Amino acid sequence: MAAARKIAELKSADALIVEDKGSLMGFLDSESLRQGRDDQRVVECLKPLRPCVSPNTTVEQARELLLEYGASSLPVTVGPFLIGSVSRSAIERSVRARIAAAEPTSAHMAA
Repeated sequence: MAAARKIAELKSADALIVEDKGSLMGFLDSESLRQGRDDQRVVECLKPLRPCVSPNTTVEQARELLLEYGASSLPVTVGPFLIGSVSRSAIERSVRARIAAAEPTSAHMAA
């Protein structure tokens, strides 16, 4: 796990997708990376690649999945292909930005 944390740090990644001999094994989210012991094997800390989201999943749907599963990130897939992951922090930033954009500003209120 110490090596996995180093890789995540070097790549500025919130999560790592883990494969072995061409097969997807699972992923390490930020919680797994934080909590795993340095001497612990990665396979012991892996989380399954479910639930997954697609590029068409709304921010609100992704947020609900994160909350429902207590996950800190979700894999993004297109059919059988893994194309990335989205973190809880990215989802929360997007939700906050949407809320802020929808709120009337003081200049609009004065008009």
